[in-house]
Amino acid sequence: MGGSPDTGWLAGDDRPAPATLSGAERRLCDLHGAETAVVLSGQGAATAYALAALTNPGGHVIVSAGLGGAAREHVEQEFLESGRTVDFVECDDLDAVAALVGPRTQLLLTESMTDPGMRPIPVNDLAALAHSTDMLLVVDNTALSPAQLRPLDLGATVVVENCTPYLDDQAGLGLSTVCGPSRPLRRISAQVARTGGRPDPWSDRMLAQALRTLDLRMAAHHRHADEIAEYLRKHPAVATVHRAGFDEAPWAVETHTGFGGLLSFTTHVPVDAARTGGAITVPAWEQPGLDPHLVRVAAGHDDAGALIGRLRALLSHEAAA
Repeated sequence: MGGSPDTGWLAGDDRPAPATLSGAERRLCDLHGAETAVVLSGQGAATAYALAALTNPGGHVIVSAGLGGAAREHVEQEFLESGRTVDFVECDDLDAVAALVGPRTQLLLTESMTDPGMRPIPVNDLAALAHSTDMLLVVDNTALSPAQLRPLDLGATVVVENCTPYLDDQAGLGLSTVCGPSRPLRRISAQVARTGGRPDPWSDRMLAQALRTLDLRMAAHHRHADEIAEYLRKHPAVATVHRAGFDEAPWAVETHTGFGGLLSFTTHVPVDAARTGGAITVPAWEQPGLDPHLVRVAAGHDDAGALIGRLRALLSHEAAA
């Protein structure tokens, strides 16, 4: 690890490889092109286990400023209390990330796409930086899934994902996954074995079945999100639409097959959060500091018409307000 042999997490690591893979784990290995995988109970659990296993007390970690949910809470509370230091940064700014790398920097954690800003992250460039500075690169690929981006192919050390909404097909199983080479996952597997973080067999089977249709479902999510974004761009009540695309990120043609089902937009007046819900949310109510005019939309893999109808009703109300 960068500049200090006592922080090297692989030094002398000769523990056994992970146990036999479950059905869901085998499918994840195929989807990601990974040597091994671990399925964990709990949304955000994969990130927490990966950070704890792949860093040491006294180490420094660089984390995406957009990290949210349970993973953010873990970094801000338990992780800092354990003696690590953390810097948050916008990970699509390569120069800003590079400026934070120091002799005790052990790991960089980034999403593959920011949420709710919906900016694709150049994982290949971050991987090159990580390799040149002896950092580990952990990529949260929840927003895209392996059907639309395979971070391990681009040089990521490991990939973490929450299984909802894409991997488990909205089944709400409350699982997360880590995929990558056997050596780094040994430590994660050992921690999971000690703490009982593995899912029950029924949940694993449900996830394995859902993964059979992931490619088809993600193509539909992407297509319907594009339809919704096109509708919103033409609406007079909408100020800006945030939807990742190859026009805005031409470099992604070589790395991505799509951008999932997420988009967001801003309106000219604040949106009444009481009129949203489900696939349409106002993230500012849960994430302080966001624009109160920002609305987040999660397109499904079924017909986009129903969601466009809900948006039409919402925006007609806002325009009249």
